[in-house]
Amino acid sequence: MKYVRVRSYYQDGRFTTCEHAYGGDNQVKALERFNREFPEHHDCIKVAETIDDKDEEWQEWFRVARNCGCVHFF
Repeated sequence: MKYVRVRSYYQDGRFTTCEHAYGGDNQVKALERFNREFPEHHDCIKVAETIDDKDEEWQEWFRVARNCGCVHFF
């Protein structure tokens, strides 16, 4: 299944340790939800990318993200 992974960075490029994945491939919708759920990241730079949980490259990431509650559905 495809997901949009959203990561947040401070203006100086440092990662804020906040990344979440949202079911589907609509990056605009995922960014809107991220902004609603994490208003403290309003002044941060957000990066959205579409990833697939079937892709071997992402399977370990999804295993960890699901365990910590970072995978969401609309």
